[in-house]
Order: sequence, then C-alpha cells, then structure tokens
Amino acid sequence: MPALAVNDVNRFNYDVPDQFNASNSDSQSGGTVDDYLARFAGASAFRNAIQAKLTAIGSTLTPDNIVARAEALSCAGCHQRSNNAGLGGGITFPASAFFVQSTESTEVGPDGTRFVLSGALTGTFLPFRKSVTEEFLSAVHPITNSTRFDMVASAADAKNAYWVENRASGSVVKASLDSGSEVAIAFGRTNPTAVATDGAKAYWIEAAGSVFSTPVTGGGTFTPLGSGAGLAGIATDGANLFFTQNGNAIVRMPVGGGGLTTIISGRAGLTGRLAVDGSSLYWQEGNNIQKAPKAGGAVSTLVTRASITGLATDGTNVYLAEDLNPGNILRLPVGGGAVSTLATGFNNLTSVAVGASNAVWTSDTAPGAVLTKVKN
Repeated sequence: MPALAVNDVNRFNYDVPDQFNASNSDSQSGGTVDDYLARFAGASAFRNAIQAKLTAIGSTLTPDNIVARAEALSCAGCHQRSNNAGLGGGITFPASAFFVQSTESTEVGPDGTRFVLSGALTGTFLPFRKSVTEEFLSAVHPITNSTRFDMVASAADAKNAYWVENRASGSVVKASLDSGSEVAIAFGRTNPTAVATDGAKAYWIEAAGSVFSTPVTGGGTFTPLGSGAGLAGIATDGANLFFTQNGNAIVRMPVGGGGLTTIISGRAGLTGRLAVDGSSLYWQEGNNIQKAPKAGGAVSTLVTRASITGLATDGTNVYLAEDLNPGNILRLPVGGGAVSTLATGFNNLTSVAVGASNAVWTSDTAPGAVLTKVKN
C-alpha cells in the first residue's frame, strides 16, 4: 500500500507474488480477471481493509485509486486498459499506442529508420529512465573495497583498472570495471612504482629501474624488457614505452624491450607523472603540466596547478589528480583551456588513469580504494 500510494507515475509500484500472477498476465479480456476495477466494484472487506491502510498512512487516495494503480502496472494496464486513466493524486496514466508501446509503423530517427514508440514511452517513461541512468553514470563508484595499501600508480583500458602496490613484496593488480572482481596479475615484485597498459599487456617499473610486462590475463609469466637508472613514470602508445628519467629527461623503449632512446632532455623537476596519446607527450614538471610531440620537439605549458599527484590522457582531454583536502579529479582539453572538475571529495589521491569510457583513480588512505566514474 505505501508503495502504490507514492504520488509519482514513474515510482508507484508493487510486487505481485508468483502465485497470483495469473490475474496479472491477461492483457485484454474484458470483465475477466485482468479487469481489476470491474472485479473490485461494490462493498467488500477488501475495500474496507484498503481504506483502513490508506487512513493509517495519511493518504487521501481512495481504494479505487489504489486498485487503478495496481491495474496500470498489470499487463492489461500497460497494453491498453489504463490508457489516460485517472489514478488519483492528480496522476493520469499515459496512453499506449492503442494496444502496444512499440508499433510496426516507422519513422526517421537520428540513426536511421526506427519503429514509432508510444507517447507513454517517449513522453513519460523513457525520459525518467534516462535521468536515472544519467544520475547513475554521474556518480563515483568504488572498484574495490577500502582494503588496499601502498597504491602509487594506476592504468586503465576498456574493461579493467590496474594499479601497483609499492612495497618490498608488491603487486600489480587488475580489477574489472564492471564487477570489481580483482586479481593480482603480478605478485611478490620488488617495490613496483608505475604501471601502464595497452589492453593486451601490463607494463611496470620496479624500484631498481627494471621494466617488466605480463599479459593482462595473468598467468605468472613476467618478461623483463630492460632497465635504466632513475626511471620513474611509464606510459605507452602501444608501440613504445615512455619513461621519465633522473628528473630531467623523457626516454622511450619498444614495448617488446630494448635500449632507451632519449626524446626530451635538459628539463628540471620531472616528477615521474607521464601520459601519451597519438601525437603528444604530457608530463609534470614542478607545478606545470607540459606538452610536446611524442617524437620530441617544442615544449609548451598546458596548465599550471599545484598539488597534482596524477596525470592521464585519452587523446581528447588531460586528466589530473589534485591532492587537496579534499582532492579533485580534474580535466581539460589536450589543447589547453578551462579546467573542469570530474569528481571531488577524496583524500590522499595518488594517481589517475583513463580508459575508453572511465576515469580511474587511487585514494590511498591506508587502507584506500580504487574508484571510477564514467568520463562523460
């Protein structure tokens, strides 16, 4: 009764126990079990019980309003019987397209020819569901419970988030963006400090400057790719791995391993936060986020911002973790421009990553969590 008395056409509801679903399923027979109001007519103990409950919950609806709402939620009500029916409280149930909600008539839509939907769907129910979906997508969701420690860097692809836990026997961990199901794809590693992925493999640096890879599916096969003193951040464009080195240079290595080639040198204060897209490298240099062609070339300042502890790009925007109290996940166009806030209210932000549809970040509050939000 309280659920049926909710005065919102999109929200009043009730659950029908399975043993009573026969009377909920007939879609059109006049005067039979699906015609709730016809069967309810006249005085009855049932009517009196409904009125007593309405009085108890302080509702001004009538028993006939309640039954009309129940009928609107039945197969018959959705098909046709409740078209333009008054449901009390100022609510009128929207009409189907005569007997169906999706017709066999067609119209031209933004993506081509489509079937014509009822006014009930286009005018009432789909806009509401759209708003619910948008509200869900705009929310931040934890990928893991708040049980992780020592998270210092993260990466993401279309399906998963990855992060490294920097300790003497550390881990490279993967978790599904859909389910949050997590697995250590590399474990017992010596102080892993940075991680990147191309969707097929995960790549990471260990404290001694050694670089490794493993398939994102795991399996315990760790391939050494090379090493270099002072290697810090790591990013990949699928063909090369990019690193900052000794706080003053950016170098690269083929994803299959090999020697290091210097791309940019003579800089100062490189922190190890690094990102790459199809054409450009982005890195942190003190409070500046810098940009240059990934083959090397002129360096420009994209934005100046204090307290940045994470950097990522998807080729359209640059994403920043700003570790304030509380901190923010920020973004701005790769060409520069206004900085906007994607998410806020997190402490001890240590990284940000971005995949096909989601931004991912680590909040290492000892214990901490990995969190995500749809980008758009």
